[in-house]
Amino acid sequence: MSKTFIQAQWGTVCGVNMATSGCGPSSLACITYNNDTSINPKKTGTWLHNAGVFSSAGTTRAGMTSGLHHYGFTTTYYKPEHRGGTEWQKAMNQIKSASGDWWAIFLVVGTRNGAKDNLWTSGGHFISITDYKNGKLYVRDSGAKGRTGYYDPETLRYDTNCIWFIRRKNTKVGYNGTFPTLPSKGCLKKGDKGDQVKYLQLFLNWYGGYNIPVDKSFGPKTDNAVRAFQKANKLAVDGWFGPACLKKAKEIKK
Repeated sequence: MSKTFIQAQWGTVCGVNMATSGCGPSSLACITYNNDTSINPKKTGTWLHNAGVFSSAGTTRAGMTSGLHHYGFTTTYYKPEHRGGTEWQKAMNQIKSASGDWWAIFLVVGTRNGAKDNLWTSGGHFISITDYKNGKLYVRDSGAKGRTGYYDPETLRYDTNCIWFIRRKNTKVGYNGTFPTLPSKGCLKKGDKGDQVKYLQLFLNWYGGYNIPVDKSFGPKTDNAVRAFQKANKLAVDGWFGPACLKKAKEIKK
């Protein structure tokens, strides 16, 4: 679940006043919190500032794209340019049809007559969108807690300058530790000891979270984990970690 960050509470980040210019880092943190709950606007603001895309003038559009990619997301970028129309409709169609985890960031601008009449801002302002339900968008506004809530899309349509539709990246990776080297007998099995057993135990803990003691001793817990690995991967279930098991281990991504 996304978290709303009220930007003023962060004071200054890299010399930038967050109350007036911190909506970019705050919105980015709100989305990134879904990947990493240790994230906050100070961390995202520091990264954006070091990348040269966050200053007292705010966060650049390219900076928001770079920040989202850096923190593990893919984006589809739409440019309605506060006119609604085709690009707005494309973005809304994607939001309405989305399933699973998705988020959006809208850059809204002041387009009405006089600052007092502008709902979101008299200039430019990033807001996070974290839900679409019953025909309404859920806005998390880091600039004002009282503006966080569900809104009819028409409330945003003509104030929206651009939209990032956001998903998590497919970040499946293989095991990056050391795989065991099989002994001359062709397998590791119950009763074996040594570094190769340690490497096997480390892999099995990565693969299945079996919490095997990494003690270099192929005992009952390691045997059970090997059997579980073999069963899950449709290999012969005998507790012997041999060539077929090693080949499959090197193919697995998670």
